[in-house]
Amino acid sequence: MFNKEHMKKLLILALAISAFSLSANAQSRALGIRGAYGIEASYQCTTFGDNFLEADLGWYPGSIAAAVCHDFVWDISSIFNLYAGPGANVHLFSTRDNNDKSFTAIGAGVGVQLGVELEIPFAPINISIDWRPMWNFIGPDTFMLKSAALGIRYRF
Repeated sequence: MFNKEHMKKLLILALAISAFSLSANAQSRALGIRGAYGIEASYQCTTFGDNFLEADLGWYPGSIAAAVCHDFVWDISSIFNLYAGPGANVHLFSTRDNNDKSFTAIGAGVGVQLGVELEIPFAPINISIDWRPMWNFIGPDTFMLKSAALGIRYRF
């Protein structure tokens, strides 16, 4: 399905995203999971004000993906926030050609993330529901809608 060279490239990308996230002058961070169609390890850190950078590494049926988004936050109330911002992704996936021959391919794209977040006042937990459509400029799928998800993260 995925050879060692593809896995090395994806691991290097994930580490680079994580290093960039950790190097940001973060005021708060959150670590957890995000999932629906697949499951992602999710990391958030605040950047300027309440805005945050989110980096995710996910496993989906037949693919592995890494995504990063910079979200702008609008407070609805003391516990609810709306957020939206630009993002990018890269993924490795297994697919079949017209002759039913299996092969591994790389995809990459840009998109947006739109969501709402609930900050639990009595625990260091946030829960989010968001949608992340991506337009791939590399790979056979040009538009991906399958990225709506529920996220649960521990804030520290």
